[in-house]
Amino acid sequence: MGRPLVVIAALVVFSGFQYPAFAREIRLFSSEAEGNGMDVNLIVREVRVTPARARAGEPIRIEMIVENHAEGAGSARASITANGREVATALYSYGFGGEGSRVTKETFVWDTKDAIPGEYRIKGSVFLWEDSSPSDNELEIDKPVVILPAGSADHPGGSLLARDPRYRPAVKQ
Repeated sequence: MGRPLVVIAALVVFSGFQYPAFAREIRLFSSEAEGNGMDVNLIVREVRVTPARARAGEPIRIEMIVENHAEGAGSARASITANGREVATALYSYGFGGEGSRVTKETFVWDTKDAIPGEYRIKGSVFLWEDSSPSDNELEIDKPVVILPAGSADHPGGSLLARDPRYRPAVKQ
């Protein structure tokens, strides 16, 4: 019974049918039908932005902590958005370093040279079709980053942080 589902999935996805929700369900179901059985769960635990106030043209550093509860190894798309517009991306690899690499820090740099002065809502996310719990794949900072006009006399600086309330960072000794 599992093999015909895989064939149907291939026909729907490769025939050019453009209904993503249906294609996603078929893809997930076909993976289970093949007996893959792997549980993939990536969780965005923390997003930190420095500086919280910057002049247009100055880089903004964004760090995202991702926890890997996945069996096996693979890669996923990690991205940072500002007011819904993607400003930085990276390929996030998980599971290749064994147990010691289950919590990792990804660092992004937003080049603000084309940013219009104003307030920006920052969100970090890791997208993976097969994730068993997609509700924790993104985290948004509740206060906006402020981009000041280039040459502004206002002082840049500060930092912003969003943290998953279930996350407890390791204490450095």
